Amino acid sequence: MKILYSKPLKQLLLTNLKQKIKLLVKKGIKPCLTIITTSDDYASKVFINQKKKICDLLGIKIFIKNLKNANQIALVKEIKKNNHDEHVHGILVQLPTNKKIVSLSWTKYILPAKDVDCFHPSNLAKITKKKAIRPCVVEGTLQLLKYYKITIKNKNILIINKDKWIGFALKRILETYNNVTIVSKNDPNISKLCKNKDIVISAIGKPNILSSKIFSNNCVIIDIGTSYNGKSKKIAGDVDFNSFLLKKNNKNQITPVPGGIGPLTTVAVASNLIQLIKLNSLSN
Repeated sequence: MKILYSKPLKQLLLTNLKQKIKLLVKKGIKPCLTIITTSDDYASKVFINQKKKICDLLGIKIFIKNLKNANQIALVKEIKKNNHDEHVHGILVQLPTNKKIVSLSWTKYILPAKDVDCFHPSNLAKITKKKAIRPCVVEGTLQLLKYYKITIKNKNILIINKDKWIGFALKRILETYNNVTIVSKNDPNISKLCKNKDIVISAIGKPNILSSKIFSNNCVIIDIGTSYNGKSKKIAGDVDFNSFLLKKNNKNQITPVPGGIGPLTTVAVASNLIQLIKLNSLSN
C-alpha cells in the first residue's frame, strides 16, 4: 500500500505562493480574506483554524465572521457587506451552514470576483476552462493526483458525492477522457460499484464507513470525507484506513485523513485568493 501524504506537495505550493504574495505586496496589494461561518460543526472549526494558520504564514490578512445561528437574510447581509469592502479580496462561506439556512440561494450573492471557493453559479460554470477558479476541494484533489503522477486518462472512476462543488464539479473535469460514474452518498450499491474501479473519490462524511474489502487491490482511493469520530474523538475519513493495513496483496494508493486532501484544500483557499486578485487586476 502506498499512502498519498500531501505534506511534501503542500510545502511546494506554499513556497510558490509566498513568492507570488511578495510580488503583490510590492505593488501595494495586501491580500485579504473573509471567512463566514454559521455553525458549530467540529470539522468546520478544524478547517477554519487550518485556514487561519495558512493565511498567517503567508501574510494574508484574514477576518473570521462568526454568525452562529444566523438565518439566510443575515448571511446575505454579511456577504454583501464584504462585497462592497474594497480591502477584502476574497469571501468564503464555511460549509456546512446551520440548519436555519436551508436554501443555496446565498451563493449567487457572492461577488464572482471575490468568490474564493467557486460558489457563484457563473464561476462554477467555468471550471473546465483554462485559468478558471475551481472549488478548493476539487483543486486540492487534482493537485495531488498530478503530484503523485497518477494517470487519470482512460480510467474507470467512481465519485461518491453529488454536491455541486465536489461530486459534479469533479465529474465535469474528469469525464472528458474517462468513464466516470457518480452516485449519491446514500446509494445502496456503493460497495458493488467500488469493486471494479481504478479510482474512487469519496466525499461521504461518515467516519470509516468504507472497508478495504470493497476495493480492488490496485484501486487509487481519494478520501475527501472528513468528520468527527465520536468513539476515537478524532477527525476521520470515509475510509477505514486500518482495514487496509490488514489487507493481503495490497497495492492500493490511498490518501490519509488527516494529512491527505484536507491540507491541500486549505492551501487552495490561499491559491484561489491570489488568482482572483491577479485576474481582477488584469480586467481593471
